[in-house]
Amino acid sequence: MDGRAGGYAGRADRRLPRSLSILSNLGLTELAVKTKPDYVALAVALAQDRARRELRAELRGRLKRAVLMDASRFARQAEAAYRILWHKWCATAPAWQEANQNQPV
Repeated sequence: MDGRAGGYAGRADRRLPRSLSILSNLGLTELAVKTKPDYVALAVALAQDRARRELRAELRGRLKRAVLMDASRFARQAEAAYRILWHKWCATAPAWQEANQNQPV
């Protein structure tokens, strides 16, 4: 994987964080690279490493078990994060409301 999830042809580094996130969830951060020469070197090294070639057979299962692919778990975690943010905001809301109570809506 090239860290950009789609190659180099005109694509900016904007895909790197997403690819790195996926690779991190799979425990494969060593497969994230930033340059085309690094990508080629990694591909050659992987092709020559028998144990790593077997990785391909297990990737689909690993991806299915990854937190990012567990939509209900991801939603619960996102909701919990929103709840924490809401509680923090509510703790400061009286001061905010007081300061802005005469402002037009």
